[in-house]
Amino acid sequence: MAAALEELALTAVIRYEDEEADSYGTPRLTSLDRLSSDRARALATEACTAMKRTVVPATAIDALVSLKVFGPHESLELRASHFYPPAFSAALLADAGAKLAAGPLRDEVGADSCRLDLRHLDSYAVDSASTFEVDDAVSWDPTTGRLWVHVADVSAWMGPGEPLTTEALRRSCTLYLPTETITMLPMELARDGLSLDASNTHAHVSEEENAVLALSFGFVVAEDGTLIEQQVVPSLIRRPMRLTYELADALLAAGDDAATVAAAADAGFSADATATMAAELLGMEAAAARRRRKREEAGALFISLPQAEIKVADPTAERPKIGIAVLHSDTRAWELISELMVAAGALAGWFCAHHKIPVPFRGQEDFERVTQTELDSIAAGPARESARLRHATTSASSTEPAEHSALGLDAYVQVTSPIRRASDLLAHWQLKAFLRSPDALPFSAENMEEEVARVSTAARSSRSLENRSKKYWLYEYLRREGPRKVWSALTVRFPRNGDGKLVLCFIDELGSHLMVRTAGAIGLGVRVDVVVKIVEPRSGFCRAVATPSAAAPPEGDLSDVASDVTVTDNDGFTSSSDSLDALLGRPKAGADGLPVEQDDAVPGADVSSVSLGDVPEAR
Repeated sequence: MAAALEELALTAVIRYEDEEADSYGTPRLTSLDRLSSDRARALATEACTAMKRTVVPATAIDALVSLKVFGPHESLELRASHFYPPAFSAALLADAGAKLAAGPLRDEVGADSCRLDLRHLDSYAVDSASTFEVDDAVSWDPTTGRLWVHVADVSAWMGPGEPLTTEALRRSCTLYLPTETITMLPMELARDGLSLDASNTHAHVSEEENAVLALSFGFVVAEDGTLIEQQVVPSLIRRPMRLTYELADALLAAGDDAATVAAAADAGFSADATATMAAELLGMEAAAARRRRKREEAGALFISLPQAEIKVADPTAERPKIGIAVLHSDTRAWELISELMVAAGALAGWFCAHHKIPVPFRGQEDFERVTQTELDSIAAGPARESARLRHATTSASSTEPAEHSALGLDAYVQVTSPIRRASDLLAHWQLKAFLRSPDALPFSAENMEEEVARVSTAARSSRSLENRSKKYWLYEYLRREGPRKVWSALTVRFPRNGDGKLVLCFIDELGSHLMVRTAGAIGLGVRVDVVVKIVEPRSGFCRAVATPSAAAPPEGDLSDVASDVTVTDNDGFTSSSDSLDALLGRPKAGADGLPVEQDDAVPGADVSSVSLGDVPEAR
């Protein structure tokens, strides 16, 4: 019976017909008639009837939480996804352990591997302190001005058709949820073998501890920003030095001053090493700036919007701890690394297009740009940044090279994250095979089309799952704060076909977006005070109102935004042992036990972050 209830509960998962619906569409709710068999329907009906409850997903969810089959914050989306169950099978873990013990494939190491030895150059891996798998690193040769982007050579460890790689392609990517990270490949293999700073890589390659296998993309940035002297090679590099974005920013800003030297010393670097790092990062930054100007001239968009990083500790508890940090992508270090990663993708795109290698090219059709006059009419900040993307088209993958309008590129292939993105791994297999023998590619154009279609579908599902998980925990955070909390926000965008009173707002403190209702028409870039009147994380329902900051509440009827919420608990909202519709009180539930009045609660990614597509698509 529990299995039937679980099946009924999972029909509450909202699926979207397309990416447009993911941002603005109306959700399609499934119910009892979607269960797999007559027996399942009968058991679910029997269980709900015995509880004297309506046969709807909400009843099943409540029952399963009471039975401790579900946790109080169970992710229905995860359970219904291709990532469930998230753990790797025992057979796959054993396979990963065997690969870790054996090391890279035999023909990938030694004198006959045809690897370019780049160990005379320092390499730097700039990432967050919590990153456990280092996909990429960068080097700069001050004598020639040549830049290198080194990428973990996953293809040196495994090929297409193996159980581990089949599972990696099925998963499509590493999934980053507020509650956990679900990796595309087993964590131990990724961390201790595939990563550029893996602890045991050198033992399989050389007696020197600093030897690491990589696929490297080399280029010189000409004065006009053009990439010249381009090169793609399997390489042997020195183990990269790990830098956080904060330390890299300090090195770029202050070089080897006392404070920076002290911070670098805390990270294990000597004063001499700190001076060298600062000089080389500044050299790379100058080249990246030339490249950035070149792309800007070609129509590239550079969007700087803060993003929320939501982390949940002890997610199975009744009241987990929710932490929200606001991350900024407009720092010098972030822009430097982003530009170099895009350059590597541009180089890979040019190389594969030139040699007619079928790989997952990323493309985006050209679109109408918002005029500077229009932009100048909107206050600088999130509203103006969002306006730049007003007419942006959706990016897509194909085996044919295509223009990527928002990146200002004629061809683009993602290649810098093969440990955590399946499309990159596909590209690596093709590139490595071509470099050995141009006539011996593992995937034909037709085969690659099939792989790209499968991986792209799974990747879209993964992005939706990440967005919905972030949305759930953002809503849970808002629920706990209650209607007493006033959030300072900026109006940033109107939904299509809106009435001028429904507007997407950016809440500074949360680094997140929320659709709110106003009593009257309001402009963009306006500072407002937002009050969340009703929010129900499980259903994704939210009602919020906004008034101009430092102003009295506007005139007008706000009864449709549930201004009569009764506050009866510490979280600020009426709670009940009854079903989800009882918890909400208003509005009334529909046939599936979930709210039907979702006009003010636009579902999808826009609640927690404005989707930028591939702008910028760096890491």
